[in-house]
Amino acid sequence: MKMSNDSKEEIEILEIEPKKPRKSKRIKKSEMSADALLDKSFIEPENKKVIIIVSVVVLLLFVGVIFFVNHISSPNYKGNDNQTKDNLEDVSSTEEVDNTTVEEHSNVGDFNEEFGSLFLYQKEEELVAFRDLNNDQTEYSYLGMYNCQSEDCDLYKVGESYFNDFDSNTVVLKDQGMFIYNYKEDKIMTYKYSYFYPIRALEKVYLIGIDENNKANIYSIRGTKITTDGYQSIGLINNNQIYEYDNNVIVAKKDDKWGLITIRTNEVILDFKWDNLYLSEDELYLAVKDNEYYVLNSDGVQLTEQGYPLIIEAFGEYFFTLEDNKLYIKTYDGKDLLDTPIDVGVTYDRYDIPSSVTLETQNIAELLITVKKSDVETAKYIFNSATYVLEQTE
Repeated sequence: MKMSNDSKEEIEILEIEPKKPRKSKRIKKSEMSADALLDKSFIEPENKKVIIIVSVVVLLLFVGVIFFVNHISSPNYKGNDNQTKDNLEDVSSTEEVDNTTVEEHSNVGDFNEEFGSLFLYQKEEELVAFRDLNNDQTEYSYLGMYNCQSEDCDLYKVGESYFNDFDSNTVVLKDQGMFIYNYKEDKIMTYKYSYFYPIRALEKVYLIGIDENNKANIYSIRGTKITTDGYQSIGLINNNQIYEYDNNVIVAKKDDKWGLITIRTNEVILDFKWDNLYLSEDELYLAVKDNEYYVLNSDGVQLTEQGYPLIIEAFGEYFFTLEDNKLYIKTYDGKDLLDTPIDVGVTYDRYDIPSSVTLETQNIAELLITVKKSDVETAKYIFNSATYVLEQTE
């Protein structure tokens, strides 16, 4: 099960690198290259006219091929229907989008002597805030200031760290809500939310803003909004943690139904029609509808022939289902891979640590299954995914 890093870990803000320009292949100079055809050392005097004409034709063809290759490789090129079909690999290579609206930005209010201001400074690699100007220019570099609008005005802690990005001149503040603030422009960059949660996508940090009025959005560290308004929740929140995201995909709730979107581009991978949705292994997903679990692939194809009361995890050829405190391993057509199911003595909760059932990949063919028989007793098994043989180890 994919889950967020521990919120107590210090968040490392990564620098977003610009997209590198496309590199064209260099053609080695030879008697068959366009460069060589224009090189006088390859031209006999009596054939110069013919060779020049051939050279021009070859150059035109060469330029045409380069233009065509660049055209079909661009993000705006659509091609035919088969080429436009989305998949996770293509999505992972796209640039993040910006769906920020003008209405979302707002100016800071005027100075109020009752609430004062936050003066922001950089001390080495840390951002610090004071209520008064600091004259120590040797240790502190002045960044900007924010006029507080309430008594609860301060830097906002995400986990154990204050969230900021010096390159983008942004910081998360709390003042009648949480928001991203640009101290160089003196501008509030986002709506005000009840919470911000950090996540990673393709080695970059993003923030999910969630409020109490069923509004949620994903933001880059610059304060640009990736998603469009309309999501009730992004990611599944449990014990103040964000779950059910991995790499560049995350579950999201819209119109009281769950689906799957990409973090960087807000593309819909699975439609919003499920009562619950969980990430599994091998780009598989556990979808819940009318209290029954199904396994889906990233194209939304249902792999299980029927629904089950509870599916814990799914793999390429089989899945784990729990019913009446018994753990079964089945193929997608419903065939049992165990002669006798494994007894589980403790009620299963997906987010319990440790859970009553945990699955750990040991190597390419072996899966370690740890099962709680009681609150103090556990049993361990090795399941061979190549031979479908289960052996108890402890």
